[in-house]
Amino acid sequence: MAFIPREQPSDRELQLFARKVAVVVAVVIALALPWAARDVLILVAIAAVLAAGIAPAVHGVRVLGRHRFGRQIPRGTAMLVVYFPFLLQSMRRRDPERAGTLFNRRD
Repeated sequence: MAFIPREQPSDRELQLFARKVAVVVAVVIALALPWAARDVLILVAIAAVLAAGIAPAVHGVRVLGRHRFGRQIPRGTAMLVVYFPFLLQSMRRRDPERAGTLFNRRD
């Protein structure tokens, strides 16, 4: 049996093959990057849900401040006003003995 060489692929076939390889590599990279950063992306998603959840309360604090004080309360300050009670509550639940001394001092 004699060796019969194949004919060389045309430039069009080589470009098509290179394009297919590039697409596969791009898909692998597009899937690998979010997978590598999944911990950070989960935290960002949780933060976005919390921000969307407290947005009406922050807006209410800003409106109340505008009516009560006659000036605009900054958004960051309004967020602190909304978060502060939750922070205090979480501190009380975490260590009840210490929380009792923090919030019920009788000096």
